[in-house]
Amino acid sequence: EGAYEDAWVQQQVRDALQELTAEQQHVLALRFSQERSLEETAGILGKTVTAVKALQFRAVASLRRLLEDRLRR
Repeated sequence: EGAYEDAWVQQQVRDALQELTAEQQHVLALRFSQERSLEETAGILGKTVTAVKALQFRAVASLRRLLEDRLRR
């Protein structure tokens, strides 16, 4: 039962990530999957560190809302 629930949650996260914009997906992948610093991420994306912080904040907020909506169903 626990393994099924874990798999279900992981699928919900993957599905929610697909609903983010490509830019939001990219910043989250760089920051969390690849563990890039803000400075590295800014360089890769051609943005300022401040812009990356804002983009990351919006991406996480959107992901949170999407997951909350999915878990209410």
